[in-house]
Amino acid sequence: MAVKGPPPSLPRPLPAPKAKPGRVRERPSGDGKDPKVKGAPKAKNLGNIPVDTDADEHAAFERHHAEELEEETRRHFHAAGESEARRDEGVEHEHHLVERISWGEEKNKRGRRDRDDTEDADAEEAAKAAAEAKAKGLASADGAGKYFQDMPEDRMGDLSLTDPNEMKRVLGPSARFAQHAMLLAQNRMDTGGSRAEAIQMLADLYTRLGDRAYANKALREFGPATGILDIYPLEVAAHLMEHVPHFFSKVERGRFMSSSQVDGYRAKVGEPIALAYPPELRIRGFALKDGPRPGYLLEPTDPPGTYALTFLAEGRFEVIISAISRDGRLLLEEFVCAIEAADDADEEPTAIRRERTNQAEDAEGDKAERAEKKGKKEDLTFHFPRRI
Repeated sequence: MAVKGPPPSLPRPLPAPKAKPGRVRERPSGDGKDPKVKGAPKAKNLGNIPVDTDADEHAAFERHHAEELEEETRRHFHAAGESEARRDEGVEHEHHLVERISWGEEKNKRGRRDRDDTEDADAEEAAKAAAEAKAKGLASADGAGKYFQDMPEDRMGDLSLTDPNEMKRVLGPSARFAQHAMLLAQNRMDTGGSRAEAIQMLADLYTRLGDRAYANKALREFGPATGILDIYPLEVAAHLMEHVPHFFSKVERGRFMSSSQVDGYRAKVGEPIALAYPPELRIRGFALKDGPRPGYLLEPTDPPGTYALTFLAEGRFEVIISAISRDGRLLLEEFVCAIEAADDADEEPTAIRRERTNQAEDAEGDKAERAEKKGKKEDLTFHFPRRI
């Protein structure tokens, strides 16, 4: 409600009574000796003086009271206007909240409709798949559920499964793909194929895969997750680097060993060869090219960033070693080790004796640990006496 007029102000003081014309007292005549004017000093200077009466004072109070009522009324109307404005603002805010709630409910309804449509589509696809399984004889014709009678046959090691994309579909995880590929390569060698042919077959399996990320992951799993029969994983990686260099995105070939020598390394049987590399690298793999089996020992030594390589037979060996950097790059280096016969052929190399001692100690420790666990198990057996 709009109120016209100035805003309310502070209460004003009572105005002084105004002099209004009333009865006028006549100036007395005569001199100051007249007894009628003896009590008035300087009576000779008095003129016409207005006289206030009770009626004038009452009228002044009435006017002041009317002004106070007007001021109070104005203040009341201003307060009522502010209260009404706040109430209108609250109503508008509540209306906005109601609109938001309505919009949220509509959004939830749309989401439920979308989920229902998706579930219906999934149900239709499941029914279609069940019908196809029934047509192939994989599902039972009886019963509303149509459960599978038999699990599909695991084709791991099936030598007829040689298509890489079919291997991925049937075998699933990349580690199983790598293990099956290793079995196929071993079968090629067992049936008269050479190592070069087996490595070529493995390279073809990885390069013919349609999913390159899956192929790279399977190649990384080859070895750590599958074990090694006769072919080193680094031999396959080196073959791919040489013939299909675009297969890798973060693999480099070159020298990263700080102890590398142009003519290779020379040592005697049982004599450790010190291999030094930058400490920020981590040794990832090792292989002897063409698969010789002289017997060797590769172990880390002090200080960090050094390895010791010991051979148990003389000969010329081509070594492939890999390391991984902090940014994920795989580095490959190849070098030659020329091993001569030892001066004392009957003496077993120190490194090999130490390794066998460590293996014996580990075996004894495992045996003692098993005995301790067995003793604890026997100690925890309680026997309660039976009373008859």
